[in-house]
Amino acid sequence: MFKIAVCDDEALLAEQIKNIIESEKNIPGQVDIYHSGKKLLESGCTYDLIFLDIGMKDMSGIETGKRIRQYDHKVKIVFITAFNDYAAAAFDVHAFSYILKPVIKEKLLKVMNEAYQWFLEEEKTIKLEFNTTEGIAVIEIRQIYYFEYENRKIKMVTSHGNYYLNAKITDMYHRMGDYGFEMPHKSFIVNLCHIRTIIGLDIMMTNGDMVVLSQKKASSFRKKLFEFIDKQIPSAKEE
Repeated sequence: MFKIAVCDDEALLAEQIKNIIESEKNIPGQVDIYHSGKKLLESGCTYDLIFLDIGMKDMSGIETGKRIRQYDHKVKIVFITAFNDYAAAAFDVHAFSYILKPVIKEKLLKVMNEAYQWFLEEEKTIKLEFNTTEGIAVIEIRQIYYFEYENRKIKMVTSHGNYYLNAKITDMYHRMGDYGFEMPHKSFIVNLCHIRTIIGLDIMMTNGDMVVLSQKKASSFRKKLFEFIDKQIPSAKEE
């Protein structure tokens, strides 16, 4: 079941978006409506796709999106906005796309179908084998936050705990580079989809850990991160 939330303080627009979503019969989905970011957060529900109005009065869509990202890095967030400037929001929230007002049915359905295809692809999990100090471990790529070289071993930090590997950090980077991992520092390899934000030379991961960003690598690493985010955001330009 593809779970969708519509969060907009304009009741008529929220209902209009819900009707458009439900007109797409090829996607087996459930649609819930919220009229404030606060209500969405208080619901405790998780979704696969959220249409989020940026200009809500009680709590902006950007702030709501940031709070959602504190506990859910997987959900696809689509901003609804009257302004064609959303680069900063895309970086902070890792937004999937955005839709300009007035909402055009064809545009909304196009974005929703793209998000659904991502949802189907993500259901096909990629797993890798790692030779750890305690034996062979099979780990899903999306469960890995980062690798850290310490005491002549590599610590692999995952959602299920830490593992230790006897390997070179450069060899691990070459292995993980095709899966969305980058090296911000000679002692770290990070999963780009798990970066919450970068403050100065500190990288905050979605699990709350801080990873060091080398000053020498800062510019190139930020560029690679933006390119990674950009590849996951479908073009919002009207055809």
